[in-house]
Amino acid sequence: MTRMTLEEHLATAPSQVRRRMLENAGALEPGAAAATGRFFGIVAARREPVNAPSAQSFREAAASEPTFRTLLRALAAHAPMVSTAGAFPVKAEWVARRAKPKAPRQKGAMSSASTSAIGPQAGGPTGLVLRRHLSSRAACTAIVLRSIAARSSWRPESPPQI
Repeated sequence: MTRMTLEEHLATAPSQVRRRMLENAGALEPGAAAATGRFFGIVAARREPVNAPSAQSFREAAASEPTFRTLLRALAAHAPMVSTAGAFPVKAEWVARRAKPKAPRQKGAMSSASTSAIGPQAGGPTGLVLRRHLSSRAACTAIVLRSIAARSSWRPESPPQI
């Protein structure tokens, strides 16, 4: 299968749009010429005015949301005379099709999987390992406090004890 040239894609586009897109061929997004040509072909087949296409023309020209977005950007850049008002309901349809985000977790709520891995009963650190961990944290805290004290007039009364 041979690839269509830019001129072939834009054969159905108005001459002004075709000229603008050919002049900026190096800066076109991938798929912009194909989406634009397909859009103008659909508008012509439906016998709609080029400056006021229907929502159905936008639906038929773009089979995916990225293609639809590419078409809108190409029309905005190279065919400003085309009204995109018909695209608003199509945009809403694409947004409605997106995956819904998961419900936010409740503050402080933890899943049973995350709570089971906390504490000595779940195989967490115990005994000497736990004391070394806490001692290391205390040492880091003391270093940070000394650093803060060196830069300010604040002085700790005593280093933290664990």
